[in-house]
Amino acid sequence: NASGLLTQKRQRDDENADGERNAKREKSEDDEEEMEIDDEDEPAQSSNTFSSTTVVPSASQQPSTRLLCTNLPQEVTDDVLAVLFQQYQGFQATQVTWSPTPNADGARMKLAQVSFETSELASVAKTALDGFTLKKGWIMGVAFI
Repeated sequence: NASGLLTQKRQRDDENADGERNAKREKSEDDEEEMEIDDEDEPAQSSNTFSSTTVVPSASQQPSTRLLCTNLPQEVTDDVLAVLFQQYQGFQATQVTWSPTPNADGARMKLAQVSFETSELASVAKTALDGFTLKKGWIMGVAFI
């Protein structure tokens, strides 16, 4: 779809090569269209996620493409967790949300789902990052879900 827009844009630019203002106007209109397309794609990516009102998935010993990360400090965001997990092959996405219950110290904490292409690739990341210290006193738990 994006390549079709690019082809149409190039054709219009070629047709209006002598009218530089028209080419610039069309370029800005095309840019706006691309932004709208990107905005429409974003909700589709988050359709496989959970919100804070959803029941927390239970941990499983069975390998899976999804990991549950628990005991995350309040500062952790999707971007922060993505930086940590993207070093492992097959990483796809993170979804961080507030935990419905506080940790043992009574502090509010977050949890996250992390998706991988295959259960084997998820297993490598789980083994490496289960017990990882994100912040002093905050040891992340990683389990299959």
